[in-house]
Amino acid sequence: MVTFDGKMMALPGTNADNNVPVLCWIRKDWLDKLNLNPDEDGDLCITLDDVENVAKQFVESDVSGKGTIGIALSDGVGDSECFANANGGFVDKWIDNGDVTISWSTLSEANKNTWQLLNRWFKEGILDSQFGTRTWDDVTALLIDNKTGIAFGAWHMPDWRFSHVKDANPEAEYIAYTVKDSNGIVNTFHENNTSHFVVVKKGYDYPEAAVKIMNVIYDDLARATVETAPEVMKFVIDGGDNFTRPFQLECLPSNTPRIYYDEHQAVLKGEITPDQTTTAENKNSSKVMMEYLKDPENITNDTRAGWAFYNSRIVGLGASIGALQANGNANWISPLYPPTLPIMEQKKAALDTLELKAYIKIVTGEEPIEYFDQFVEEWYSYGGQEIIDELQEYYKNR
Repeated sequence: MVTFDGKMMALPGTNADNNVPVLCWIRKDWLDKLNLNPDEDGDLCITLDDVENVAKQFVESDVSGKGTIGIALSDGVGDSECFANANGGFVDKWIDNGDVTISWSTLSEANKNTWQLLNRWFKEGILDSQFGTRTWDDVTALLIDNKTGIAFGAWHMPDWRFSHVKDANPEAEYIAYTVKDSNGIVNTFHENNTSHFVVVKKGYDYPEAAVKIMNVIYDDLARATVETAPEVMKFVIDGGDNFTRPFQLECLPSNTPRIYYDEHQAVLKGEITPDQTTTAENKNSSKVMMEYLKDPENITNDTRAGWAFYNSRIVGLGASIGALQANGNANWISPLYPPTLPIMEQKKAALDTLELKAYIKIVTGEEPIEYFDQFVEEWYSYGGQEIIDELQEYYKNR
C-alpha cells in the first residue's frame, strides 16, 4: 500500500484486530434482576435466539423503569454486523471468492435474512421504534440514560462507552458474549492490516524525524518504566491518552489484544506483578485493575478506571479471546481492503446511499423483504458491477 515504483513512500501504521470479533454486551445487573441466564453452559457464546429472548424480556418487564428499549442501533448498515455474522455473513466487505471473482458481502442471502430478522424485531417492539434515525451518540445516550441494556461492539467498550454508563448508573455491570450461527460458529473477520500512514512533505529538512518519533512512541515509551521514563509513567497513571501524539496512528504487534489479555490474567491470578508486564500501558492498567478489585462494590474516582480495565481486559477479552479460543468455534476470514480506484471513487458513495436506504426501508417495513432483490439488481446496475470488474482487474495484475 505504500510502495510506488519500488520505493517506500510512507510509514504505515498497523491494525491488530482491535475491534473484532463484535461482541454482544448485556447489562448483567438487569439479567440478575430478572433471573435470566442466556448462557447456561457458561461458554460466553450465545445465539441470536438468546439475544432476542433477553431483549424481549427487558422490554416486557420494563427492567429500566423508563420504557426499556430492547435493541437500539445507530443509522448505519455496519451496526448490523453482529447479526449478519450470526447469520453466516458479513457487512460491507469485499470478499475474494477464491475463483478470481470478488463480491460485496452486504448483497448476500445472509444479509437478506438479517434484514428480515430485524424487520420482525421492529414489528414486535424488540428493536427500537426510532430505528433509522438514531446517531451513534443517540444510542450512547440511551445507554447512559438507562433506557437500553444491550450493545454491540469491541472488547474495549468499557474503556470509553460504558464508563459513562457506570458514572451515571453506579449499579451497572456488563457481561460480554460472542454470538454464534446455527452451526455453532462465530464468524468474524481480520481488519485492514494498515489504514493510516505518515508521510513527509518533499523538501522538508528532517524527514528522518518521522521515523524517530515512531521509534520513540512505539518502542522506548511503550516499554517505559518508572526508572526509564518517570514523566511518561506519571502521564499514563494520570490518565493521559494517545491523542497527545504528534500523529494519530497505531504501530502495534498483531497480537496486542492477546498480550493485554494474557498479562492481565496473569496479574489477576498472581502469576506476575503489574511491574512485570511488558508495556507501560499494561503496568498501569493492571495495577489500577487490582486496586479496583480490593473493593469492587464501592467504586471511587480513584478506582473507576480500574473497573473499566477489568471489564475490557478480563470480561471483554475473556469472551473474544479466552472463551473463543477455548470453544474452538471461530471462523476468521480475510476480506480485501483495496485502495480507492477511479470508478469506485465516482460511484461508491451513491451505492452506499442506495444500500442504507434499502436497509432502513426493509427493516422499518416501508418495503417488503422482496425489495432486497430489487436493491441488489439496482446496486449492480448503478455501478456496482463496474466497480467489481475494476477490482478484479486490479487484483489480477498485482
